[in-house]
Amino acid sequence: RQVRQLAIQSLENDPLKARSMTTVTMCIDPEKMEEAKKRIDKFNKSMCEFLTDGKREQVYIMEVSLFPVQKRDER
Repeated sequence: RQVRQLAIQSLENDPLKARSMTTVTMCIDPEKMEEAKKRIDKFNKSMCEFLTDGKREQVYIMEVSLFPVQKRDER
């Protein structure tokens, strides 16, 4: 929740050139979630390595979320 609140503050206060916020809504096969989590982890590690190599002057938070919008009936 704290990270989401910080994202909202950034959205309201930081210039576009200082941030990147994207969203994609899609209909997926839930059976692919395990692989999706692995790919997200790989992406996170790769992006961290890229961004922390070299001159480091500012602290950033990168958040990637993948969650269901619809809730399944638990019958």
